[in-house]
Amino acid sequence: MPDTELPRVAERVLATMELDARQCNDVQDTLWATTEQPSIPKRIRRELAKDIDTYDLIRNEDHFTKLLDTLWVLDDNPLSAFITGQRTLRDHIQQHVYRNMDWDAMELFEHLGAFEASGRRFALFLEGLASADVVPDVEAQRRFVAATNLHLDRSGYELRETGDDDGYPVFSLVSTRSVRRRPKYLIFASTEKPDIRFVDALDGDIEILGNADAVLSYDRHIGADGLLWSDLQAWWRDRHNLPTDEEAKRTLYSRLLECLPCNSPQQRNLFLGYNSVFGSRIPRLPALVPEVWLHWDPKRSEPAGETLSSGSGWTFFSCCQAAVELCWKSTANATTRRTADQTRPCMPPTCEPIASSS
Repeated sequence: MPDTELPRVAERVLATMELDARQCNDVQDTLWATTEQPSIPKRIRRELAKDIDTYDLIRNEDHFTKLLDTLWVLDDNPLSAFITGQRTLRDHIQQHVYRNMDWDAMELFEHLGAFEASGRRFALFLEGLASADVVPDVEAQRRFVAATNLHLDRSGYELRETGDDDGYPVFSLVSTRSVRRRPKYLIFASTEKPDIRFVDALDGDIEILGNADAVLSYDRHIGADGLLWSDLQAWWRDRHNLPTDEEAKRTLYSRLLECLPCNSPQQRNLFLGYNSVFGSRIPRLPALVPEVWLHWDPKRSEPAGETLSSGSGWTFFSCCQAAVELCWKSTANATTRRTADQTRPCMPPTCEPIASSS
């Protein structure tokens, strides 16, 4: 049999034969060895594990154990079923991770073999730990991803939000050294007209020329529930490495106010009124995003990129498949096609920021 046929045979074995965990892992590793795998050094794996808080990961024992069963050999002692006192890794995890909680992530990873595992197996493990199947809490998912990415970045990888599953973000391990950049799903809150160049419209590869700091680019996946204020605030906090939700709320609110033009009181009234009326409910409501210059929906993109919508306006990201755009086209569309002189922002009024999403 030629070597080129081995991957196909391995895939067929995995799909049709009943294998125990060790046999399954051996076949998987053989198959993955024929493909390019993430290269994450042991040192980074250990430092990463050292910073992982297992509390969020083991809230649901069954779900966490299910993930471990898909990737690791937990029943590693065949004598345990016949000889009293012979224990398996599954028994040790039950005692030291769930009951006594005296194994930290470093020790757990060591016993699983995660530090020596193939790059593909380690990547699947991290993706599983970041999934809603293990951590059904969006904030806990993002905490894990943020802590993990601090270390992965040094090896040229990151856990990136690439989709959603029943309202929860899905994270995949991707290279940060590839030519393809993070897609810019939303370009908004500009204090001046941005100079946008479409490098690759189908992949959301958009370059902002000139003063990139004058415009915000939301680069996280927008799920089926739309872009909520809590999503926007979490992105802003991570982007600026802010210590608290309260500071993220206050600074984001001020930044959005800052971009509203003086010559459009309607926009300012809408923004202030929306936040004033809904108050404490705002974190769970669609974000009202000002000065939207581009919204990219990868699920709706056509070969020629027709669904890349551009032009200044307002957008509610609601619980619809498509965003409902509310463009304020007062005074003969003056607010959506302004000249450079008209785009100068005015200082925001003093007012209370919206309720915290924490």
